[in-house]
Amino acid sequence: GSTLLQRLICSDENVLIWGEPFGDRIPICRLAAMVDGLQDGDPHLKYALDRCHGDLAQQWVANLNPGLDSLWEAHRAFCDTLLKRPAQRWGAGRWGAKWVRLTAQHAGYLRWLYPSAKIVFLVRHPLHAYLSYKGKRWYTSRPRFRVCGPMRFFAHWAYLASSFLRAAAQLDALLLRYEDLCTQAGALSALRTYTNTEIRQEILQNRIGARDGNNSRTYPWETVACRLLCEPACRELSYEMDGSVGPWRYGN
Repeated sequence: GSTLLQRLICSDENVLIWGEPFGDRIPICRLAAMVDGLQDGDPHLKYALDRCHGDLAQQWVANLNPGLDSLWEAHRAFCDTLLKRPAQRWGAGRWGAKWVRLTAQHAGYLRWLYPSAKIVFLVRHPLHAYLSYKGKRWYTSRPRFRVCGPMRFFAHWAYLASSFLRAAAQLDALLLRYEDLCTQAGALSALRTYTNTEIRQEILQNRIGARDGNNSRTYPWETVACRLLCEPACRELSYEMDGSVGPWRYGN
């Protein structure tokens, strides 16, 4: 589902959306972990250079560091160099990326780096998402954290979806259901308006890289795992445990 969303936004000729850049090497996760919870009052920043005056040789400099502003500039420079500049060389006036391993907490990190960014959270019914994943060797973080089996997959889905539900309003993010992109004009309209892009609706008619349906069956124990781990978030998203999708409203 995330690739369809990526292609829809990329249908605006001025926009380039990267697709899971460097995947399970998770550069954004690692960068975000470095600054998680770091604020002006953090003990680390007590020894920032801009708080020191006079002769440094006469002061405690064992933990001297450049400070929060320099840290922000360094993180922003990394992302600009890795993602922004290649997109600009391609000729894109706007750029972005889609990720399938990031939580709302990571979106908060990206909001810190890019205050005017547009953040879109995409969810899909966990049973349908599971069938798309089934049979793959998939990692949240290589090499140690492999998602193998329904319990780990549904735990991952619930963790991400719950974080999206909690933080969407605070981050001024748009929360979309994948199913609505294909069936509701309101969802596509909300996406166009929020991202200020000229999305071409005919993209929905062209399936690229879709699975062949060999794993189209869900076994009873997989459904039980889904209910056990995903039901609370599913209720908020109007997802039924039999795989059906209830109504969802976008805008007024």
